[in-house]
Amino acid sequence: MKKAFAVLLIISTLLLCGCNAPSEETEKPTENEIAVPTEKPTDPREGYKNIKREQYSTYKKTYFGLEGGEIAYLISLPTSMVLQEQEAGFSLFLKGKQVGSIFVGKADDLSRWSEISSANSTANSVKKRMLVEYNESSNEFRHRIEYDFDGTVVTLLCDYAALDDEAVRMVGISASVESVGISHGINTLSELRDKKIIILGNSFIHTSFIGQILDAMISQNNKDLDATAISRGYAEVDTYIGDEDLMAAIRAGEYDGVFICGFYANEEADHLEVLAEACAESDTELVIFPAHNESRSCIELAQERCPDLKTVDWKGEIDMLIENGIDQGAFCIGDIHNHSTPLAGYVGAQMIYRAIYGEIPTLDISNDDFKSEEAKVILGNYMETGKIRANIDINYFG
Repeated sequence: MKKAFAVLLIISTLLLCGCNAPSEETEKPTENEIAVPTEKPTDPREGYKNIKREQYSTYKKTYFGLEGGEIAYLISLPTSMVLQEQEAGFSLFLKGKQVGSIFVGKADDLSRWSEISSANSTANSVKKRMLVEYNESSNEFRHRIEYDFDGTVVTLLCDYAALDDEAVRMVGISASVESVGISHGINTLSELRDKKIIILGNSFIHTSFIGQILDAMISQNNKDLDATAISRGYAEVDTYIGDEDLMAAIRAGEYDGVFICGFYANEEADHLEVLAEACAESDTELVIFPAHNESRSCIELAQERCPDLKTVDWKGEIDMLIENGIDQGAFCIGDIHNHSTPLAGYVGAQMIYRAIYGEIPTLDISNDDFKSEEAKVILGNYMETGKIRANIDINYFG
């Protein structure tokens, strides 16, 4: 009897426990538990975070400008981007697809775009504002970069996917303003106005007719500068410091300015010091004035030795004109020494004139040695501006 009762008690206990055990189908979270959804809702404005973006390793300098302007706007763009001229600016293409544009002024569709992020910076004297923008109606994102080039606003619009963060940084920090025309030595020797100067050189002075051309400039522009040009074959600086009569005249203050050519050897730096001491005795302005075939390293050594002297770089000016598209034959006769032509003489004379008077001289000559009209065909507006156009391709806004 006791045994049967014990069996019944065990069975009852097991049944009670089974009724209270929770099943997988009916299990619910307690009031202290939170059900976590499998996907979190996404804000459409944050969709740009999931966009795959182009990456670049190389960039190209790209210049823009206003027609007739004196400056160019430099922006470095990815090498693989292609510019195509449009009526109001330029379109940007990547892999055959238009991805953006560059134009003067601000974007005219700003009301349709909302700003997500922005950054302002100033570098290379250019103010920049870089933004990421969202268009709700089209669910699109874009970059907008505004450059302030000294008061002229240029805007770059680009699909968000076409520029990654590094590209945006490069397109921003590279921006700068460069001169389209370069002019050297304007008004650096104003103390010599209507004074007496002498140019000391070799056969380059003779073949270039620089003395005659400078005299014509002085006369036609009603100046009272007294200019003398001396040509001695194969002369160097040493040649002239060995001329006792000339050195005595310099020490006595007969000249207000001396322009010296003849830097063909390192020793000319020593000889220049001797000439500089003689000029200092009479407060005469000594000017380094190298002819076209002189040694650049010797010129620089002389400049280092006498750092207080000014330079009118006749050689450098001719070199820059050649580098920027004018044929070397226009400035060099083509003989064994590449002696300078009268056109090179015009360049040197103009440099001396504008260094002294701070202006560009008019000149109308037509003789066997020099013709102004022919020179203008070769030199272009250099004769009116004294500026060498930078050798860059400029994309001009219409």
